[in-house]
Amino acid sequence: MMTATDGAIGNLDDVDLGALEFWLDDPEPTLRRLRRERPVVHEPTSGCWIALRHGDVRSALRDTALFSSALGIHRPSPRASAIDDYLAGSLIVSDPPDHTFLRKLVLPGFTPRTVRALEDRVRQLTVDHLDAVEEGRTYDVVHDLAAHVPASIICELLGIPRADQEHVATLIEACGGGFDNRNPVQDEPSRLVFDYLEQLLADRGASEPDDLITTTSRPADDGRRLTPYQVMQFCFLLLIGGTDNTRATISTGMERLGALPEQRDALAADPGLLATATEEMIRYGSVAAITARTAMRDTELSGVPIPAGRMVLLVIASANRDEDVFGPDAGEFRHDRHPNPHVGWGFGAHACVGAPLARLTIRVFFEELLQRFASWDTGELSPMGNFEHYCGLDRLPVTLHRR
Repeated sequence: MMTATDGAIGNLDDVDLGALEFWLDDPEPTLRRLRRERPVVHEPTSGCWIALRHGDVRSALRDTALFSSALGIHRPSPRASAIDDYLAGSLIVSDPPDHTFLRKLVLPGFTPRTVRALEDRVRQLTVDHLDAVEEGRTYDVVHDLAAHVPASIICELLGIPRADQEHVATLIEACGGGFDNRNPVQDEPSRLVFDYLEQLLADRGASEPDDLITTTSRPADDGRRLTPYQVMQFCFLLLIGGTDNTRATISTGMERLGALPEQRDALAADPGLLATATEEMIRYGSVAAITARTAMRDTELSGVPIPAGRMVLLVIASANRDEDVFGPDAGEFRHDRHPNPHVGWGFGAHACVGAPLARLTIRVFFEELLQRFASWDTGELSPMGNFEHYCGLDRLPVTLHRR
């Protein structure tokens, strides 16, 4: 999560967008200058081009023929990566027509009707979790409060036995946030998640319980169906990506509403505003900070030539702070921001397939939270240390005060 302060790097020639330190040391003032003066930057070290403006990022996300996902959605890694292996050819690393086929088979699990039917269960999980919160005790929002419900509901959707859910949630936590092919810490827990899913599918045999695995395993109209490996890939995406993005967005919301009590009180007084506030949490947090595409032919962004075959890093976290789209207060959190054309969870064909469930989970969490707690005090936040593709919080101490 990026903050908004005033100190930009003086000489833009000194900016190294490939350095982790740049992203961890409040990049927004410098990104603001770059959007205005150098909206597309070449990174000599990797050979990638970096797009920072909302318009460029959105157009690249939309045009799957010109900007391909199939050649990778991460900056090239100098190391062999389990993440890259598990994602290869999956829903998020494919182009039409393969992507269209994959998406068509998983979408039935996330129709508006299907997601509405989940609200009572999401609410019950949230109520049970928040009712156990003790007055005056300090919790870590990221790991103690925001992670439980997203992980639980996704495990239930996938038919993961209740006895296994804590183990699976622990593996998800160990992955460290998002999909980062340059982070070796993720390799082993990712392998264990994939091994677990393989065993889960094997144990099911020919049975077809009423869960998301069964839904996604059904054949399409033309008789084609996902292979068992493709089903595992989708489950892996949902467990890691769905849990992390929802947890991080809830954490962003709690941090911002803790710092902005007047906005917190406005939402408590009118819970109908929470759908709009949820979109602002997604925009402001921009958890999926960077995604990559490969130019399939010579093109340009903001007048800058991009040669065919070159990778373009699309900085979602910058696009969602673009003053030309969101106004002069783009760096601020505003619970009532509307319209809010953010690209926080993708855009076009690659818009997050699980977004309806994530939005529901976030909205219900804050509805129940604000009913129970009048305020909360936050301690010093700690950002993730692997901003490359994921910029959520690693830790946020909070003490809640009941109404």
